[in-house]
Amino acid sequence: MLRFALIGLSLLCCTSALVAEEAVGVTGAGRGVGQPVAVQDRLAPTGEGPRQVLFLDRSALSLDADGDITVDEFAFDPALRQGRLAISATAGTLRFVGGSISKTGDVTIRTPTASVNLQGGIAFVEVQRDGRTAITLGYGVEATVTGQDGTTVRLIRPGETVSVTPQGGVSAPSRAEPSTLDQLIRRVEGGGGARPGRTAIDQRAGPLPASRP
Repeated sequence: MLRFALIGLSLLCCTSALVAEEAVGVTGAGRGVGQPVAVQDRLAPTGEGPRQVLFLDRSALSLDADGDITVDEFAFDPALRQGRLAISATAGTLRFVGGSISKTGDVTIRTPTASVNLQGGIAFVEVQRDGRTAITLGYGVEATVTGQDGTTVRLIRPGETVSVTPQGGVSAPSRAEPSTLDQLIRRVEGGGGARPGRTAIDQRAGPLPASRP
């Protein structure tokens, strides 16, 4: 199925110089593999397993069954390998694997209580319905997390994680347990992990540090 999605992505790349509207990617897993994805499209929860979106800059977004996201903005110039990508996530677990756009730090993932700016690499974002959010840097240059209360925290080491409260307060970075990282991967790739409606936010061992002033 991924092969057909990559073929569809290649066809889109060949027919666009600067993409700011129309199809900006294709679905790469789940129901309807190879279907176009456009700006303002919403991927709502399905309850039927992981899904994936492959963007024109070769970014990849993977969602668990509870994932609820909207593509807010996408523009990409293949010649300059630059652009912008913004996504809103209101529920579930997602993994973002950066493509060309993320190398310049122009990728933003917004949740109800925080904004995450990504530069390169891989990041996981978990969002609960009450706004609680956890951000974990899997690999890359950095993830900058800004809470609704104005607190900004940078993740610069693989495995670093922060938690955001429903009020928008951001914790100090801590090290994610290997079991938590494994659970995150399982949630977005299938094969188990936390039971539906429950995320790694609930299952962390011990409290995270208090929010920075």
